Amino acid sequence: MSSYLSYELRTYSGGTWKVDSIYDDLRIATYEAQRMHKSGRYSAVRLVEERYNHASGKFASKTVFRGTKADEANADTMERIRQTR
Repeated sequence: MSSYLSYELRTYSGGTWKVDSIYDDLRIATYEAQRMHKSGRYSAVRLVEERYNHASGKFASKTVFRGTKADEANADTMERIRQTR
């Protein structure tokens, strides 16, 4: 095996990020991230792809989903502006 791939579901609450859970399936991880974001329980949620390369011994990280409570407020504001124009 040349690399290992996992998805960390991270939540932001009380001023800190915490790893909530780790998945090996992107579809399931994305579903859970969206579900947690919609719940409104956390200020922000993000799903980070973590790839470990055994040959080099290095990790590479990439955010594949991001959601914040501000997203809905921003969308509502943009919609009101669009309707006003």
